[in-house]
Amino acid sequence: LKPSEIARFVTARLEAGEKQTEVARRLGKPRDWVSRYAAVPKMPTFLQEKLATSSIRAVYELYQAWRQEPSDVERAVEEHG
Repeated sequence: LKPSEIARFVTARLEAGEKQTEVARRLGKPRDWVSRYAAVPKMPTFLQEKLATSSIRAVYELYQAWRQEPSDVERAVEEHG
């Protein structure tokens, strides 16, 4: 599955009332893995697009940094592709 598909699945399960720990247990993944994918819909488009070429962990860390310093992260991503 593509990261965007995983994010849609995780988001749908959470919106259906499941807890992150339940989703993680059912998928056999750590809860922080679920948390990262749950954050994808909240990310700006340029970070969502990075999922095609970067790991969810790297994109999630960029998202956390973007929340603190959006212009710096946007500039860095633009400069480094």
